[in-house]
Amino acid sequence: MEKEITERTEAAGRTVDASPEDLQYQVRSEKSGRSAVHKPSALKRK
Repeated sequence: MEKEITERTEAAGRTVDASPEDLQYQVRSEKSGRSAVHKPSALKRK
């Protein structure tokens, strides 16, 4: 995880509509090395 996003912002080349109640996380892909933004429910720990 690179960053916790708690407000509307530009990240990973798109507008992210996050809030303190609806967190999203900016992560870096291990495969491609590219940045992406996901909700916690879409992520799983390794």
